[in-house]
Amino acid sequence: MLGEQSASNGSAVSAFMPTCLIGNWQEDRSVLEHRLKDFVAKKEAGALSLTATAARRGAQSAPARLRSADPAGGPCYGDVLLVRSLCNGGVLALSLAEMPAALDGDHRKLHCAPPALAGESARAAFMLLSYEGKSGPVCYDDKVVFVSAGDFFGDEAVGVVHSEVPAVGSQASDQRVSLRVTRSMPYSAAFTILPADLEARLGARGQPVGPTDVFSFVHAQSGKRLAGLRTQARTDFGVEFVVAAQTILTKGAVHQLMGEQAGKRLLTGYGVKPEYRENHWCFVRADDGSAPTPGAGAPGPEMHDGAEHEEARAPTE
Repeated sequence: MLGEQSASNGSAVSAFMPTCLIGNWQEDRSVLEHRLKDFVAKKEAGALSLTATAARRGAQSAPARLRSADPAGGPCYGDVLLVRSLCNGGVLALSLAEMPAALDGDHRKLHCAPPALAGESARAAFMLLSYEGKSGPVCYDDKVVFVSAGDFFGDEAVGVVHSEVPAVGSQASDQRVSLRVTRSMPYSAAFTILPADLEARLGARGQPVGPTDVFSFVHAQSGKRLAGLRTQARTDFGVEFVVAAQTILTKGAVHQLMGEQAGKRLLTGYGVKPEYRENHWCFVRADDGSAPTPGAGAPGPEMHDGAEHEEARAPTE
């Protein structure tokens, strides 16, 4: 805010001088403190969402187990499925503890839970929807949305998996992936499904996803990929793996990185070892629960030889 400065003779000076601090950091801080107090109060009163004990009792089992319109074929929109990481072997699962620092509504963290911990709990079951309003089989290059299959948020709100785009100037290489409770389906919840094998991408566009295919999810808004890491974190359900959205380097950035490391080692391309397949996922089949295991049946090393957006990882000596 700016105010007029009075001269010694009482006349008003046309110049404006600052009369207070600029910014709303105090207001933001008060909002955070209020949400934190509300979070602590609900936690002490036991009013948070489903606890681990209730989940083990089966109070929130996956609706009608895992259902699929065509169990023998690939996934279809409307199916309730599990999403498994080929890096850590866990399945994408909802951590039911509320994130108190979220200013734009309720958020829940996401982890990769070991199958023994996830079981058939609804926190690991997600309904597959199309952001573009499509129906039928899921095809490559489609924008898909994951909606929580559990009845955790009431009738007027849904929980969609989304990724927050970092602020301008942020140096963070990974961004947070969480489940957002909202009445709408924001663009931040759309993920493009692509084959994990680079050589098969051009020919696979528009083709249905197979029941045992391995693929990647690219965040439509930021271009980052959904990643199941081997980093572990303790949750109310035990020790689970971290889920993030990793930075994807363009082809030019890959060549720049290769040039910076020239002289140290001879680089012919960037490959991804089977144990580092953070960006590789598969759907668990609804009929027998089978799915590719980490390192088994997965495509060979990825070579960055013309893809527009690929991850870069320095090869080992």
